[in-house]
Amino acid sequence: GRLLRVAAGTRDLGHDVRIVAPAESPLAERAPELGLPFIPLAFRGWRTWPAAFALARLLREHPADVLHAHGGRDHQVAWVARRMARVPFLVRTKHNHTPLKGGRLGRRVYAATDRVIAVSDFTRDLLLRDGIPDPKIRVVKTAFDLERVAPRPKDRDVQAELGLTDQHVVFGNVSRLAEEKGIEELLRAAALLRTQPGGERMRVVLAGNTPELWTSLVAELGLRDVVHLLPYRKDVRPLVSVFDVFVMPSREEALGTSLIEALAMGKAAIGARVGGIPETLVPGTGLLVPARDPQALAAAMGELLGDAERREALATAGRAHVVATYSLERLVGETVSIYDELRATIASA
Repeated sequence: GRLLRVAAGTRDLGHDVRIVAPAESPLAERAPELGLPFIPLAFRGWRTWPAAFALARLLREHPADVLHAHGGRDHQVAWVARRMARVPFLVRTKHNHTPLKGGRLGRRVYAATDRVIAVSDFTRDLLLRDGIPDPKIRVVKTAFDLERVAPRPKDRDVQAELGLTDQHVVFGNVSRLAEEKGIEELLRAAALLRTQPGGERMRVVLAGNTPELWTSLVAELGLRDVVHLLPYRKDVRPLVSVFDVFVMPSREEALGTSLIEALAMGKAAIGARVGGIPETLVPGTGLLVPARDPQALAAAMGELLGDAERREALATAGRAHVVATYSLERLVGETVSIYDELRATIASA
């Protein structure tokens, strides 16, 4: 998503942009839809070098000023190809919160990278701790098509599918539903909240790639009539529309993309005080709780369960913050300014 947004915006500013990725990548379908040239490249593990040689040949045929990598494997391939094709500049966007990998070689790759873009202040701090020099790092927070994720009425078809009514207060999460997303804490918090006054109105909706991971815990906690475990949906907007509160109790989180999209849709939110989440849930836009703390999470959920006015106030403030912070224009402008900054060093040399 971010790669395509930046590429399309950069193209619209008059720059020549090409996207290179494996043929089976979702980019193969989505890039042409946006009018972006897509070139398939086989990645069979960078140590075999075919991807690097192929990319170098491509760069000789279509010279580039900047080669921009978005993942660990393509960063290493780009580093080798850049040296062979003599591309002036290499940029890497660090999207996640994992420590740098690759040992001495990985550090050589980063040392030869001209700029490293962090998607949050939290990610920037991780890069600094991993030894990346501060002058190389730029924080460029992600962006969203705010028209696409604008507030919308609750989807009546989804409500009917899940047996929900406007009398229910729906707490929801859309993610990979892995342990680090804090799903266990959310379920245990729901079990605590259910026994409190008004708890019978609570419903929890979880959607992601592995909902079956949580079936046994839902049964153990006696939440089968309260929790809906749903598989991943390509378009989650109708589902999120029925949420009253988006809950992100992650144990670790670089940024929290689904949280930002929920705020953009005008949802109140609760998040764990970890990673990049506090950068999004600034004071007045949502509730922050300690990670791995079901009791604190249940208290926050209970605070919003019976207070529709509070939910509305948080939702309004959260939407305003997202609009001011995560616009496409800002993302493209800040990224292109990094390219221009690098290219200007050629002109001044």
